[in-house]
Amino acid sequence: MIATEDWVLPRVTFPGAYSAEEYQARLRAVDVSMADGDEWLVSWGYHSLWHGPLDRRILDAISTARPIGVWQRSCHEWFMNTAAIERLGVTAESVRGRGPASEQSDVENGHFFEAGLFNIMMPVIAPVLLSRERIERGLHQLVEYLRVNGVTAFNEPGIAWAMEPWDLYQSILGAPNTPFLSTFMVDARIQATKRIDPTKVIADAQRQIAKAPDGKVSVMDGAAKLFADGAIISQLIHMRDPFLDEHGQPNPHHHGEWIMEPEELERYFQVYWDAGWQVHTHVNGDAGLMRRTHGGVSTILGASRQASSPPSLFSGPTPISSTPKISARSSCTGSCSRATGLRCPTPRRCPAARLRRRIV
Repeated sequence: MIATEDWVLPRVTFPGAYSAEEYQARLRAVDVSMADGDEWLVSWGYHSLWHGPLDRRILDAISTARPIGVWQRSCHEWFMNTAAIERLGVTAESVRGRGPASEQSDVENGHFFEAGLFNIMMPVIAPVLLSRERIERGLHQLVEYLRVNGVTAFNEPGIAWAMEPWDLYQSILGAPNTPFLSTFMVDARIQATKRIDPTKVIADAQRQIAKAPDGKVSVMDGAAKLFADGAIISQLIHMRDPFLDEHGQPNPHHHGEWIMEPEELERYFQVYWDAGWQVHTHVNGDAGLMRRTHGGVSTILGASRQASSPPSLFSGPTPISSTPKISARSSCTGSCSRATGLRCPTPRRCPAARLRRRIV
């Protein structure tokens, strides 16, 4: 773990890295410390604003023999060196023909993001990233971390049955001495990726819920997760105003990404909405929020269904208005601190805290 801030876990502390030089030096140190030269080096926490650019060439400079995989701080991007790409058999041809996900897969630079990661690469890297041994060790660490911090319940909005070991969730998270409740949610994005007919998604969702309808570890009834634009932390959100470069000028090479295309999101959202389900949607940018299409997505803004408390398409702390007029001068969103539950340790060094934007 080499992140943008210190991670203090019950049994170990991983100090943050604050420059490209420090980040790459830490990666090299880990590589040297691993006795088995064939073992994967998997690291989480990278962010370009702190750690500089990253690609296949830079990771090859760390090692050309050991497979290296770097999971970006947002968990929405994945980087690999040549050894990792070859170990997994990933080629430009193997990622073609998958629609927008193919456009979010850059084999030449070893970079996969948003749908390119979730739809194309995740099934390929799951045996490494989500191995039973790794998941089991991580779950025990999770239990200890949440216990120390007094957490009594959590919800993971999504479950990938084909990759995630549900039996381990039940045995570890559901153990009598685990002091919290664990709930999961149907991932409607996976239904779209599998091209399940929208008229059949409710039945499919109900079958998923029936696998664990109640108990200490369960799947929430009547709730589903959808995805709109990309992650805040990776700056792949859709904004109405352009992203700026280091000189404060519009950057034509930096733009948002869709995890689900708006038309696809609309189709699946409308089915769940009409069925009376609670719909939670991953959406971050103001353009992602305000993208208006006919039917399903505009339903949340136009309140087309009569209900005293309609389901929420967009989850988050900010109230939503169909005709927003927001005048805000903002700095750090606080998402890093909210994600970790810790006070930001480096507010003066945080690049995000130096950004300012006025939205009208």
